[in-house]
Amino acid sequence: MSTIADVAARAGVSKATASRALTGHGYVSDETRRRVSDAARELSYVAHSSATSLATGRTQTVGVIMPPVDRWFFAELLAGIQESLFALDYDLSLYGVPEKSQTRERLFEHVLPRRRFDGIIAVGIQPSARELERLQRTGRPLVSVGPYNQGSSAVSIDDAAAARIATEHLIELGHTAIAFVGGSTDAAELSFGDARRLDGYQVALQAAGLAEHARIVEATPTMVPGISGSPTVKVEA
Repeated sequence: MSTIADVAARAGVSKATASRALTGHGYVSDETRRRVSDAARELSYVAHSSATSLATGRTQTVGVIMPPVDRWFFAELLAGIQESLFALDYDLSLYGVPEKSQTRERLFEHVLPRRRFDGIIAVGIQPSARELERLQRTGRPLVSVGPYNQGSSAVSIDDAAAARIATEHLIELGHTAIAFVGGSTDAAELSFGDARRLDGYQVALQAAGLAEHARIVEATPTMVPGISGSPTVKVEA
């Protein structure tokens, strides 16, 4: 297997110059870069990921955290993440762990703080466990899919608009007793998205003159009941 020293010798440059030419870090003339690239191709040289990481300080790896991928949504989401990362020559480290499990707690408490990633993608995190805040404390670039908080980078829906539109639809059908069944009613336990959905619900009722009919029912939504359709709360008339 060819090494960076072999490439440098073939191109007639130092190992440091060959490394700069291949990684793009640091100045190298166009002619030198061409000679080094030609030498690497002729020798079938492939940079070792560990060596590249030591030289650049980057791992070319993104950590992906999500619930188990035996469900359609998460499997499709993972396929999209993988395709995009591979197109950019990035690897991924996948952690598919169930919510509220000991394995998940160990992941957040011990594994993730020690691992080196260029970034983290978090899917379906648990606001009640303050998982987003724990990931932010790692200091790595972070994007969440689904739950999020103010100031974080996220791929999500417009929660306020979604709740408002759903409530307006029920009002247009003639309903006036419309309950909001969602997360905790304790403001300290609400995620940013939860609070925005609640705002959207209340805005729609206020606009329709139904604010006094607002009913907010505390519930604990989870992934499994949400998929199976099993109810998590009973609302009495």
